Amino acid sequence: MMLIACSPWWEKDKPQLARGWRYFVRSSMCRTMFPNLHTDMILRSFDRTRMSVAAIDFMDPILIPVTDIAGNRHQFTVELLYNGYDVLILALPNKPLATSVLISKKVV
Repeated sequence: MMLIACSPWWEKDKPQLARGWRYFVRSSMCRTMFPNLHTDMILRSFDRTRMSVAAIDFMDPILIPVTDIAGNRHQFTVELLYNGYDVLILALPNKPLATSVLISKKVV
């Protein structure tokens, strides 16, 4: 699991950090199994420029594919919450994705 806390981007009086987030916490298993899952990938999965507090309340979860260290693809669910102070972005592994297998036939 992974959690990002950032200032509400629609409130101009709150400081907006250059990196886009204030806190970034992820479980040790997530760090080990999904080393390529970074904050940039999560923050790019939704459009912050068109989002308000009302949009967060009615937003469907976002699904993104992430590859683990073994090369297997997994689907992560990204959900946004607003507690009145910060926007909390939670990324949870949802399910493994099926891999496509290509079988070639050599014609002799």
